[in-house]
Amino acid sequence: MELIDKMTEEETKALAKRLTPLISQELTLTPTIWGPPTRLHLGKGVVLINTLFNLSSGDVHIGDFVFFGHNVSVLTGTHAIDQFDLARQLTIPLSGRDVIIEKGVWIASNATIIGPCRIGENAVIGVGSVVIGDLRSGWFHAGVPAKPIKPVSQEYANPSSI
Repeated sequence: MELIDKMTEEETKALAKRLTPLISQELTLTPTIWGPPTRLHLGKGVVLINTLFNLSSGDVHIGDFVFFGHNVSVLTGTHAIDQFDLARQLTIPLSGRDVIIEKGVWIASNATIIGPCRIGENAVIGVGSVVIGDLRSGWFHAGVPAKPIKPVSQEYANPSSI
């Protein structure tokens, strides 16, 4: 703080202008975690871009080389729909809603992943999709809820690869 106190207003503004993009990028690459961070398990080479993780009701396991677009939400938490008022807010399962994202998955911007679910290896999730169950390895899935659209390569076109 002493250094900043000695700077002119112009120097302070110039420093802020230089630091703002760096701070913005750091915040963008830092996920938001709701719940115990020990429930988030990341493989190597995972790329997170302002991803939200709700870990209230389960663990999230992310395989190697998975990458996320902007504003992806991965949610294990839920509330009891059969409760009301404060009881609805406070009735949260502590486990059983794990999300498993296998190796090589690409989850595009604004997708929402709701546990429990497993997303198979090398799957692709389209922009704005909502995942509410297990998805096939090597397939492009999209929609609300996400449905299989087509294989990402001929290797996955054979039904025996399900």
